[in-house]
Amino acid sequence: MSTCDEKQRHDHHRAGLSRATLAREPLLEWQPLRVTDHAPGGGLTGKTLHHLQGFGPASVADLAQFAIVHRTRVRAALRALADSVRTLEGPDGAEKYDVLV
Repeated sequence: MSTCDEKQRHDHHRAGLSRATLAREPLLEWQPLRVTDHAPGGGLTGKTLHHLQGFGPASVADLAQFAIVHRTRVRAALRALADSVRTLEGPDGAEKYDVLV
């Protein structure tokens, strides 16, 4: 077997992350997904809309926890989505947001 074939086999094995590989290799540090505030169709506005479509209605606190961002950024994203989102009153009187039907 050539050196090139051995390297490819080794790289393929590493990509599989077998139990033995995980035991030898250091774990990567987890980092939250970085999103931009107003990227059209993506970023925090897209993530907010996606969450509301699947799990709405939701409060600002719910959305901030989901996106792992500060509530200020969620409020800005909701303002950017004003034409797509409606405001509701929750059972405890708190504001909830949901997509327009």
